[in-house]
Amino acid sequence: MNRRNFLVATAAAPLAASLAPVRSHAAAPTSSMVSAARACLIMADICMEHCRVQGAAAADCARAVAQVRAVLQGVPVLASADDPVYLGMLAPLAARVCAQAAVVARSHADQAPCMDFALACEAVSAAS
Repeated sequence: MNRRNFLVATAAAPLAASLAPVRSHAAAPTSSMVSAARACLIMADICMEHCRVQGAAAADCARAVAQVRAVLQGVPVLASADDPVYLGMLAPLAARVCAQAAVVARSHADQAPCMDFALACEAVSAAS
């Protein structure tokens, strides 16, 4: 095998692996996770409005809220579509994003909307 064939072969293997269908062995989230996600989305909206009022002082919290909203909006949609495969794949991501957002929101624990958002995020992480 010459160098060119070797490079083509080694470059093609990871590409082929990345194109393979994804199979999730994760269990689909429970209805408690879906309920927690819906509640967290409500708290995210409240917290985001609070962050807008606070301005630059709450930029980190606003970024965390935006990330949580982006991920959690898919949870009720996939649950209502009865799609356990994609919902099972989304649940660990939702738990991780919510856990990180809770840490950020707790840094503003003196602000009630941020603390409520942190608790809602923790509920999603616990239910996942």
